[in-house]
Amino acid sequence: MTSKQGHYLSAQLGLPPNSKFTTLYMPPRPFMRATYAQKRMDWQEKFRSRFLKTFDIKHSLGVMGQMATDDIKQTIREAGIPAGSFPKRSELTMALMQARGEMDKAKKAKGKGTLPNNVMTTKPLTLSGVLQSSITWKVS
Repeated sequence: MTSKQGHYLSAQLGLPPNSKFTTLYMPPRPFMRATYAQKRMDWQEKFRSRFLKTFDIKHSLGVMGQMATDDIKQTIREAGIPAGSFPKRSELTMALMQARGEMDKAKKAKGKGTLPNNVMTTKPLTLSGVLQSSITWKVS
């Protein structure tokens, strides 16, 4: 982001002209790669043990697929793996959500006893839940 864009954005958000928004940067959050690197031996062992018990390859792959799916979703829920967590949502992202009124909507929904969406958290990859619900497995 250029300095001029940073000043414009700061003005639109009602922030001081010299705010920290000088760059737009989306940090990597490799939830699949990191989970695979940490858990692949567990997945292989689960497949191996299940296959040696049943000699049913589709069932064994299904069990391993479910385990991998659960581990990847857990990585997202916990904002990373124990070996390294993901960067939090940036101040820019939080300010944009505030400016769009997302925080107020979430607070109102929470007050009504319904579950708010995840706009008030600084945890990455959790805004709508679509990412987590999209992670699945299939043996064909």
